[in-house]
Amino acid sequence: MREEYESKHHRLELTHWFLVSRRNMIQRLMPTDLSSNVLEVGCSSGVLLNELLGLGYRNVRGAYTSSSAIADCLSKGLSSDLIEGKVLPFADNMFDVVIASDVLEHIEDDAHALCEWRRVLKPGGVCIVMVPAFPFLWGDHD
Repeated sequence: MREEYESKHHRLELTHWFLVSRRNMIQRLMPTDLSSNVLEVGCSSGVLLNELLGLGYRNVRGAYTSSSAIADCLSKGLSSDLIEGKVLPFADNMFDVVIASDVLEHIEDDAHALCEWRRVLKPGGVCIVMVPAFPFLWGDHD
C-alpha cells in the first residue's frame, strides 16, 4: 500500500462510517466463545483487534505486511502477537477464527492465500472474508 494512503487510512480507521460498519458486521459474525483463537490477516493499525480484546476475546493475533502498521498496533498497546509479512508462521489447525477484510483482492496469488488461511483454521472454524462487491468500490490504491 502506498505510504501516504496507509497513513490516511490509519487516521480514518476509528471513525469512518464504512470501516466502523464493517467491524460491527465482523463482530456480529464472531463466535460467542471468548477463548476462541482469532487471527486477523491484514490487521492494519489494530482497531478491530483492540475492539475484540475490549469485548473479552483473549486470544487475538494480527498479521500485516507493513512495518508502520505493526508499529501503530504496538503503539496502541497491542501485544507482540503480531506478525509482519506475507507468510503465516502458525501451526496447522491453530485458529478458531480467521478474519480477512478487504485483503484478498490485494493478493496476487489469492488461491494460495485461501489455502493458507484454511491450513491455520481448525476444522469447523469460521473464516470471515470480505472483498469489495463492485468495481466502483475500488480506489486507486486497489
